[in-house]
Amino acid sequence: MNNIFQGEKIRLRARTLADVERNKARIEKSNYDTESDRLCDTIHLPYSPESRKEDWENEIKKFNNWENCNLIIETLDNIAIGGICITDADRTNGTFSYGLGISREHWQKGYASEAIKLLMNYYFNELRFHKCNITVFDYNEASIALHKSLGFIEEGRQRESKYTNGKYYDLIFYGITKKEFYDKHKSFNTVL
Repeated sequence: MNNIFQGEKIRLRARTLADVERNKARIEKSNYDTESDRLCDTIHLPYSPESRKEDWENEIKKFNNWENCNLIIETLDNIAIGGICITDADRTNGTFSYGLGISREHWQKGYASEAIKLLMNYYFNELRFHKCNITVFDYNEASIALHKSLGFIEEGRQRESKYTNGKYYDLIFYGITKKEFYDKHKSFNTVL
């Protein structure tokens, strides 16, 4: 099968109502991972499944397009393990950013790396974007290591810009250009 949204371990797909129900069930079982939230963004107050259900349902009704992309990451045996979304796509300047989350039990298996590469290949090779920019909190050592292994370059930092767990932390800016991506990941066939 030739699907640019499928790799060796995972595929990216649209969200479905079944995903909404899975999220609802996870919250009902109080399976809320606040430390995982801290790594991505911030720890949110607890919320009920009902309070989020309408938001989730509205989200899946949106058509995925280059500026509003919100995808499920699932294994090749159809197990949803996380999500990846575009957080800032700028067609004029050819830049984009993304956010990603993987369920804790699926960390360190190469899923995040493959999801990022599939998404970047699509944005670079199909949509003519030129650069991907991301930010990482300096306490998120796993994300820093992941992005460095993918070829992202540290471009700067905002000192003590994030407060969590009683301390201030730096926000680190990383970027990778289309050329840098394809130089590092030659398995993606493209014409530069």
